Amino acid sequence: MKVILLLLVILIGNVFGLPRNYFELEEAKKDKENPIIEYKTKSSEVFIILGLKKSVNGSATLYRSVKSFSPLVEWTALNLSQNTNFDFPVEEILISRNNNIFVKTSEGIFYSPNNGMSFGLSSLSELSQEKIDYFEVSSDFETPFPTLPSKYSNKINDLPPYEPTVWDTILWDTTQVFKTFNVTGFAGMHGKVAVDDSGTVHLFTLGEDKRLSYFRSDDYGTTFAPELVISDTMGGIYEVFTSGSYVHAYTITTSQSNPPEIRIYVSDDRGLTWNPKVPITYAVQSGFIARGDTLYDYQETGAGGNVYQSISYDEGMSFSPYDSIAGPLFSTIQRPSVAIGGNSIVYARTGNSTALGETAAYRSFDLGNSWTGEYDINPTGNNTDWPEVFFHTNTFHLTQGFTYIAYIKSENYGTSFTPNVTLCMMDSSCTAEIKQQLASHGNNVFPVWYDDQFWPGRRLITRFSRDNGETFSQHIQVSKYEPDLNGILINYGVAIDDSLVYTAYTDAKEVSPGLGELNLRFRRGFYKMPFFKSNNLELGIIDSSNTVSVDTNIVIKNIGNLPLTISQIDFPTNIASLNSLPFTIQPDSSVSLNLFFFPQMAGSYSQNIQFHTNQQVKSIQPVLVTAEIVTSSEENSNEIKDFHLSQNYPNPFNPSTTINYELQITNYEKAKLLIFNILGEEVKSWKLSSNSGEIVWNGVDKFGKPVSSGIYFYKLVSNKNSITKKMLLLK
Repeated sequence: MKVILLLLVILIGNVFGLPRNYFELEEAKKDKENPIIEYKTKSSEVFIILGLKKSVNGSATLYRSVKSFSPLVEWTALNLSQNTNFDFPVEEILISRNNNIFVKTSEGIFYSPNNGMSFGLSSLSELSQEKIDYFEVSSDFETPFPTLPSKYSNKINDLPPYEPTVWDTILWDTTQVFKTFNVTGFAGMHGKVAVDDSGTVHLFTLGEDKRLSYFRSDDYGTTFAPELVISDTMGGIYEVFTSGSYVHAYTITTSQSNPPEIRIYVSDDRGLTWNPKVPITYAVQSGFIARGDTLYDYQETGAGGNVYQSISYDEGMSFSPYDSIAGPLFSTIQRPSVAIGGNSIVYARTGNSTALGETAAYRSFDLGNSWTGEYDINPTGNNTDWPEVFFHTNTFHLTQGFTYIAYIKSENYGTSFTPNVTLCMMDSSCTAEIKQQLASHGNNVFPVWYDDQFWPGRRLITRFSRDNGETFSQHIQVSKYEPDLNGILINYGVAIDDSLVYTAYTDAKEVSPGLGELNLRFRRGFYKMPFFKSNNLELGIIDSSNTVSVDTNIVIKNIGNLPLTISQIDFPTNIASLNSLPFTIQPDSSVSLNLFFFPQMAGSYSQNIQFHTNQQVKSIQPVLVTAEIVTSSEENSNEIKDFHLSQNYPNPFNPSTTINYELQITNYEKAKLLIFNILGEEVKSWKLSSNSGEIVWNGVDKFGKPVSSGIYFYKLVSNKNSITKKMLLLK
């Protein structure tokens, strides 16, 4: 069965003219029929640029690939603009010292300052290394986007609306580093992540040592079990899927393997044990999907060939013969994307039967037993690349594009798709590199792409939806910001469950010329969470000589989408509150917390109130209280002079406090000290036995019963003179 498939590949040949694997690529370099050049970026990725000396049916003539450990080659058609492929016959290609691309054609010399995302026509009349190095530092060199020929126009202008701020919040957790390598050659490290319905997180990594490793987490990605090495001769991780207790990894060996092959790894117990590898001889490009013990493998046999399907119903132990489900194909330059939902399978690919720059879907509504004809999912008037399809909760979601991201969905199991909306486009300060990723759960949809043009630190970006793709958030950074990074490698992964988004990616920085450092990171973020927000409390200047306490408040907001609970508050000694604990703040709501500030020593005051919350990350939230305390006289607040009532100390207090007084009279026998509650009811009183002294109140009333926490007033009365002050009992 697999021998027949290989014969089909050999007989069809490479009628489109692009090398389909690294063996053919090396041969193409030798025969020099078409110009091919490689260059290495500061992120240690090596790009391959290939030009065709003639166009096939008006298709692109300039292509780019990223070098990897895999024997398969995937090509991206480069653009003159966001909507039009580079379609002039290519005579020669040069790369400048700053990695800008220069292409000689009969129409002139074009250049790209953004890694092939767009091209402008230069003023150069001759192509040489000296001239392009001079040109890129001249005033004629426009960046980041050159002026494009007038015959091309941008037709994507349907960006969805931004949603309120509460929708745009992701609470990112600490980033974990799983692999670190220093490289002098090209970078090939990447990772994939998936999460099953029990919350178990499955992380696959591929290092520069070509070792395929598996990490498993039972606590939603907080901690991981020790590394399990699955194989030490792998070239790539293509897909990782979960279905019930099943985990499926679709991988490929290196080009040095004899022979190179696709390998499927299956676990039926959530990654605790793994079945022996399932080897598959690959064709030109391949796709995969699985549900439970049923596996679907797809092989494309190249330009002029077909798409073939083989099914296993026993965890990959045996497969059916390959049957053609679509074709003939105009070209095969990228891996397809496949998703399964209900009885439907959607197979999305770049190119259809007649053109390269059209995205086509093939659909089965009976679990692969029969297939419908070609279905156009191409954004109107745009050339597309890299479709990515994902199914969850009755909806197929699909993103596609290079330099931009377009999104469509089907809520009827693939029967029809909604019109495209655009999440990213070049003329709105957003670009998208190849191989964007997509995940969904319930009504939550997360497309993720790499923007190396506009975002500082070259970041992974998302615009996510909470309403099943009807509206999307603003642009949100996914990867952790590192100021000295040179880029994110294009092979990364994303997964989500009902409240968390997980991502695995590799960032790169240049340690020294020719030496790069790669770090494979795992990061998770809460997109459903309580989220504490409050401003600092600035009390300004307070005169402590005539101010016993300052009544104030702070506003606490919950800008998350789950209830926020305050279970404990740690107050500094000068601050108190009568609010009962715990209390809960609903999403997109706020509460005002009453506070009492008791100024004491003169000087600058700066202390934090610590709020203990149920927020998943940084659960203890500080709020800074500042004040400048002054005194208008030299009198100390607890020093006794003349007819005087001092501030009690300590204040707040529990269980007792001391009150000092002084009377400038001789008949002190008629003087009293009284305590009242906030209702004006007398709680306790004393007849004074001297014209100066102190009273200690132990928090009981005149009947000897303990009083409750709260504000109390104490009053010194003598003849027509009286002084009243306030104190706070806290229990």
